[in-house]
Amino acid sequence: MADGSTIDLTHVKIVFGGHVVLEHPKGAIVSIAYNDDQVKMLQGIDSANFIKTLDLSAVVTVNMMQASVSNDIFSAFHRANLVTPGGLARTLTIKDLNGSSLYVAPRGMITKWPDAAWSDSGEIRAWSIACTRLIPNVGGIAPTPVL
Repeated sequence: MADGSTIDLTHVKIVFGGHVVLEHPKGAIVSIAYNDDQVKMLQGIDSANFIKTLDLSAVVTVNMMQASVSNDIFSAFHRANLVTPGGLARTLTIKDLNGSSLYVAPRGMITKWPDAAWSDSGEIRAWSIACTRLIPNVGGIAPTPVL
């Protein structure tokens, strides 16, 4: 951050299906992309109006080190989802203990196996979780001084 503060990524908690992801790579550990705007502007012939879609569906990408035990848990979740008629939706919670951000999804499913690569420096496994409704609280953070 430009103000000289830093975020302790060990204080970003990701819980999927009751499993807490503990091993994080350096850099981005989770990203969230909402599928659609919640408010859209509709242009008419002589004026514009706003339409609320209230679509909170999103895709969450959780990055893990290739050596993380969480890969085994997510693999088991995905295998169980694939063989279960209708699938097995699981809860997802992302909480930033550095501040007040909180995202909660009552239903989420892993959408595909992560791409894989092996190297002498360790690789990242990126798991995609589709959420039917990811309820957000986009909060601030309490900056931690750089030591």
